[in-house]
Amino acid sequence: MEDAQTIGEIIMSGRAFAKCDNCQLRPAMWDRKWCRPCALQWQRKQVGYRNKNRVVDYSPVWESEIPERYQGAELEHLPDALVEQFRGLPDDMGLFLWGPPGRGKTYSSAAFAKSLWTDGWDIRRIAYDWLMLEIRDTYKASAEQTEKMVIQPLIQVGKLFIEDVGVTVKGGHEESDFSLRTFVLLLDKRLESCRGTFITSNKSIEELAKSFDGRVASRLQQGCQVVKLDGKDRRIQKQ
Repeated sequence: MEDAQTIGEIIMSGRAFAKCDNCQLRPAMWDRKWCRPCALQWQRKQVGYRNKNRVVDYSPVWESEIPERYQGAELEHLPDALVEQFRGLPDDMGLFLWGPPGRGKTYSSAAFAKSLWTDGWDIRRIAYDWLMLEIRDTYKASAEQTEKMVIQPLIQVGKLFIEDVGVTVKGGHEESDFSLRTFVLLLDKRLESCRGTFITSNKSIEELAKSFDGRVASRLQQGCQVVKLDGKDRRIQKQ
């Protein structure tokens, strides 16, 4: 971490506001001429790259974030309109994919995650109910992690994928205060940091507003483009 004087000098010199020399879209890192995604995109293509000046990579392999069943997911397997919408997203926006079970939400999400990793983004994927279990585990007397230690990496990662939000709560029932507080906090912090969040659910935003509350619906609409995946159940068709 640079000291205050050095950071001040960087700002005064204009380097803190310089555009990436490669994409000309995002701000360059303070100590480089490229933005982080462009630098990582190049770096990940260099097999065995060990230069001491390399960018720290928090997602060195995409396989660790995507379940084995969905590691073959590719954008080319998705509807053209869905891929076009994904490709047109600004950096601070994600997608909210919803629809009945078996319509390809998780598969599409995995394809998006792989593509973003290839483009140089740090990615993280987690199932919503698993996140709740991880946080509850921090309340045990023997816990080695705090709630903040679980949430912080999810706030900071460039692209976050949250699977199956609200699917275990039946229609007409409400989420717990614990679940609501955690979800609102996570969405708030990511919106403030202008980081894209991708979410899948069997419920529409209106239905989630009933099981959580209006604050969740408002934040989802602000941070995500909403896409409904419909059609026949692909799992049943495959069987």
